Amino acid sequence: MIGPTLGGVTIELSIENPCVPQAEADSSVRAVWNQLSVDATSSRNEPLIAGLVLDLIDGCDDLGESLARLTASRIATPEIGRHVLEKEIRAVLAENPHVLEAVAADLVVSFERNPAYPNYLVPYLFAKGFLELGAGHGRVVPAESNLRGVRDGHPPRRSRGVGDPR
Repeated sequence: MIGPTLGGVTIELSIENPCVPQAEADSSVRAVWNQLSVDATSSRNEPLIAGLVLDLIDGCDDLGESLARLTASRIATPEIGRHVLEKEIRAVLAENPHVLEAVAADLVVSFERNPAYPNYLVPYLFAKGFLELGAGHGRVVPAESNLRGVRDGHPPRRSRGVGDPR
């Protein structure tokens, strides 16, 4: 908004707060996937994460496939392999597209609210809070499928009752 003139200089007035982002990032699934892909491209030469980037971003066609791989790799056990879990998680995501929308929105918010994250890739791959949002609250974990109770790579513990010889 153009305001009054002071000494021949026009003063521009604004009621926008410079500390508040004026335009929120696009949290659509496609936009988040595109940004993750860009972030992955710039991180490919980092030797410590190159394998993760290749497997979990570059090797995938979309956010759903990537998220299924990421989640499956986190909760797989010797008894229930990553590929079996990945297939189940993909099925859950296909039946519940709102889950990917929520995950995309969570990732955008995680990035926007934490100045320590240089890009979307860091919280996506490493942030415990984001991983729990994606996997630990029933959003992506195939708890709705035949794998009820598997979480964080461990099946649920069975309590020892009184006199249980284990």
